[in-house]
Amino acid sequence: DRVIRAAVQSGFRVTFLAHPRVEEMARSTARELPGVEVLASVRHNDLLHLLARARVLITDSGALQRECYYVGCRALVVQARPFWPSLVEAGYNVAVAPDGDIQGALDAALLPAEAIDFDDFGEAPVAPKVVEHLERWIRAF
Repeated sequence: DRVIRAAVQSGFRVTFLAHPRVEEMARSTARELPGVEVLASVRHNDLLHLLARARVLITDSGALQRECYYVGCRALVVQARPFWPSLVEAGYNVAVAPDGDIQGALDAALLPAEAIDFDDFGEAPVAPKVVEHLERWIRAF
């Protein structure tokens, strides 16, 4: 609720991708606030398209923190200890504890990120290395 309200106060249209456990709470809050759309779970490709068009993602999901980086969307990570601290340390994502200054952190996440030299994902090209390791793992069985 605090997070959605902070985003609305920043003047943005908010799309809330609701996990089934929080969907009713999100819909209840959205009824009170203009500009909030609640969507149930979406397919991965649809998620990537939404992220690519977003100014910032507010999340507590470890996977989405990396997805944002891949598509060029900054993330405000609402976790006491971010799942991927390297993205925060690199200055790409902004982290805030759940009971912290959500509005201040959101304002920081809305600033453009500096160009970063980030090699946390390994040396390119990565895909052939992944295939090689998977093939080796499959042959082990």
